[in-house]
Amino acid sequence: MSNDTDAATRLSVGYIAGAHGVQGMVRVQLFDRGSEALAPDVELILVDRESKAIVHTKRVQGMAMVPGKPAARVQFEGVTDREGAEALRGLTVEVLRDALPELEEDEFYLADAVGLVVERLLEDGAVQRLGKVVAVTTNGAQDLFEIEYFDRGRARRWLIPVLPGFVKDVDDQRVVVDPPEGMLPEALEQP
Repeated sequence: MSNDTDAATRLSVGYIAGAHGVQGMVRVQLFDRGSEALAPDVELILVDRESKAIVHTKRVQGMAMVPGKPAARVQFEGVTDREGAEALRGLTVEVLRDALPELEEDEFYLADAVGLVVERLLEDGAVQRLGKVVAVTTNGAQDLFEIEYFDRGRARRWLIPVLPGFVKDVDDQRVVVDPPEGMLPEALEQP
């Protein structure tokens, strides 16, 4: 795999939280607990979180989900001891989009929403901008979009569950949401 692989052709699926055991396994914290991206024989791209530079490409030799958590224990080819596993700590785990399953018409990858504008449609047909998706997180039960907005010149954040009742549409330009009364920060509530 080329070191200059275009970032648009890759999707972040998690990050290496640390070593697991003494035989070279790593613990990968997943952004989506249902991710199938870490299957054996898949080649993963390990990227520095700050510089976004590709540090390694590693083929998955074995994988097991951590029960009850959005995490997996992964054995990479060529990583055989704890020191080798620890050297990978903190790297973002990415996969080529071509290696991922096809999406249904109403599906999207959570990571693709990061950077999109968040809007809601008002009763009078107007559109209210609510901020921008800056991250995807989880509370253990569901995924959440972390949305940044500005109030009196200060950046602030609020969360919305990524569930059909809250997130109405996601396209290449925006995320349309329908938050229930009381979910929005006070500064974003309409008078």
